[in-house]
Amino acid sequence: MNLSQHTIATNLNYLLADYKVYLHKLFRYQWRIQALDTPEMSELLNQYSEDVEEQIDRIVGRVMTLNTTPISTLANWVRKSKLQYKTDLKSSDKIIKHVLADSQLLENAAKNLAEQAMEANDATTAKLASNIKDRNALRVETLLEYTSDRVAVVSQ
Repeated sequence: MNLSQHTIATNLNYLLADYKVYLHKLFRYQWRIQALDTPEMSELLNQYSEDVEEQIDRIVGRVMTLNTTPISTLANWVRKSKLQYKTDLKSSDKIIKHVLADSQLLENAAKNLAEQAMEANDATTAKLASNIKDRNALRVETLLEYTSDRVAVVSQ
């Protein structure tokens, strides 16, 4: 493995750590949202969780293709992730803000990885990272639509 492949594999592992922390947070958010009796938001978070699990599988597969071992423990995910693991779960509005912030961070990380992979002539990783970036952008857009719809209903 050359230096650029090693860097790409390392950055994929960091993205994996971000995604695993994000998934744990989504599960916690979903449980809290259920307790707050917000079924629409709970369903949205469930859809996000399923999408994130799929992305994690794709990242792990790519890491292994680059002959690297994926990060595989919660302690390492939390240590390597840029996402804050502990969050305030007191209201659905705060949960939405956290999901938005984390989704945007993931989108930026995927964008940076795609650029690095293109520079390293790694088209497979670049395509994967671009797809992840696009899916995060869609997640942000969907959540913003949900938030604006909710605000419109509350203000009527």
